[in-house]
Amino acid sequence: MHMVFRTFIENTSVEQVFNLIANIDDYDTWLPPSKAFLGVRHVSDNPVRAGTTYTDGQGVVRMHGKVAVFGPHEQVVFYQESNFRALGLIPSGLNIMVDYILVQEHNGVTVIRNHEVEFRGVLKVLRAMALSRIKSENERILQVMKDVLEKTY
Repeated sequence: MHMVFRTFIENTSVEQVFNLIANIDDYDTWLPPSKAFLGVRHVSDNPVRAGTTYTDGQGVVRMHGKVAVFGPHEQVVFYQESNFRALGLIPSGLNIMVDYILVQEHNGVTVIRNHEVEFRGVLKVLRAMALSRIKSENERILQVMKDVLEKTY
């Protein structure tokens, strides 16, 4: 399932937005936890680069992530997956790809967040409920990013 989210952040630069997104080790300092985001752990590289790995979340649905694309100040692509056995038997999980594209405008930056998700196993049954949460979480992340950057710069 492909979804596209976007926001416009006033009075900021592509570099400032890119640095906020790319510094995944600092997400806990600006992005409050939610039901979908509990924090980033075990970041393999600092500074982050293509190939950096990390863990997002805790408990049953732990997402293992990798920075797939790290384009200087224009694009960052994250790939995450979780694998577990529902009821101890049924292989299940999620594959998620988040592709940020940043476009400098004359008075700010347009942030485009492409989100792809694939459900496996029992999660296919919960797809409709999960898509609603995914939509809300994407909108929340972009709003917090906008608030943080517009107040900071």
